[in-house]
Amino acid sequence: MGRVARASALIGLSLLLVVTGGRAPAAAAGGLAYAALGDSYSSGTGSGGEDGTDCRRSANGYPPVYARSSGGRFVLTDFAACTGATIGTVEQSQLAALAPAQLVTLTAGGNDARFGEIVIHCLWPGDACRTDYPDEDQRIDSLAGPLHRLYGEVAAAAPSAQLLVLTYPQILRPGGTCQSTWTLTRDDVDWFRSEYARMNAVIRRAAQGVPRTQVVDVENAFAGHELCTAQEWAFGGRFNDPYSSFHPNPLGHASMASFLRAATG
Repeated sequence: MGRVARASALIGLSLLLVVTGGRAPAAAAGGLAYAALGDSYSSGTGSGGEDGTDCRRSANGYPPVYARSSGGRFVLTDFAACTGATIGTVEQSQLAALAPAQLVTLTAGGNDARFGEIVIHCLWPGDACRTDYPDEDQRIDSLAGPLHRLYGEVAAAAPSAQLLVLTYPQILRPGGTCQSTWTLTRDDVDWFRSEYARMNAVIRRAAQGVPRTQVVDVENAFAGHELCTAQEWAFGGRFNDPYSSFHPNPLGHASMASFLRAATG
């Protein structure tokens, strides 16, 4: 596949979609009610067993994997995470059914940081990538306040719940480029890693002082299994399914679920 064709295939990357597809709450069935909120890193986009909505919620995403592995302790009663969700769309469309929840997990901020847009831009041959986004650090830093507000709103909407805020896993190997990374250069990869690290630092800072809130740090959960390793825990560029490109695959979601198990005992 040509370099330009590969890049253009990613125009539909799910990080750029803003959709609010419906979800069907389940009965708690004796376990503690668990609600999973956020964007495509929580919905499990591309990981198979999807729900048929535009949100592309997958049975192999970390929320259902975690719930199934809890031995009935937690039951996924509200799987609200949706491909393309921003901080604002989580606030607008994912909080209504939270009241009964006793555990809430959340990933948010990546779409507000324009990560999907930037990936697409950087895949086009000849684009300067980093130098074309001179304000990206400031944009990410500015999300601390909105994220802190969101976490507080979740805590208020689910007054009996523990909120577990996940960081974003690094899916690119330091300095690594291969077929999976398509046209990204080593400099692009290193810059993306630095921006993910910056986003995660903002997430940690934003969670401070929010009642019943804990950060589950999965930034290095894929270490040794990033793109360009022998066993990748994320999708690289996928011509046949561009929406899931540069997202965790089922192995990556299983790793994220294991971090949740450690956090909840």
